[in-house]
Amino acid sequence: GRMPVRMTQGEDTYYFAYDQVGSLRAVFDDAGALVHEITYDSYGNIESEATAQGFEEVYIPPFGFAGGLHDRDTGLVLFGFRDYDPETGTWLTPDPIGFASGDVYLYGYCGGDPVNLVDVDGLNSVVGEFFYGATQGGMVVLDALNPTWGSWRTDFSDLGYYHCLERTQIS
Repeated sequence: GRMPVRMTQGEDTYYFAYDQVGSLRAVFDDAGALVHEITYDSYGNIESEATAQGFEEVYIPPFGFAGGLHDRDTGLVLFGFRDYDPETGTWLTPDPIGFASGDVYLYGYCGGDPVNLVDVDGLNSVVGEFFYGATQGGMVVLDALNPTWGSWRTDFSDLGYYHCLERTQIS
């Protein structure tokens, strides 16, 4: 996957959970406590966002809908080649590859199917399950953090890119 599964801030490590299209949905700490949670509608508008008490100083990366960078000042989601407006469900500029993307509407996002498709750079839609491997890797982290999902873990040194890659290859 193209999205990180963890970050370290000072002496603390935080783990990220994404949905099927790569949107950041939750951040957990080493103990498995929910630090930050975001919910979106189908087109990427933030419906709710909350940071747990005591974690207000934790840096939450600007990963937004479908893995784009969320600009909190404008509400836009920035991708590699184009910027996306979740209010309208469209790109701000026409597709730079024109009709080669297969969409007849050059401003349209994922052919009107933002739940099952994702456009990671503003050029071409792919099936959201393309990110299934990354999601599964994220679930490995969640399984390790949440005691109700399996054995409780206190050592997360083996959870990272390589573990995620291994789990993805197994899937």
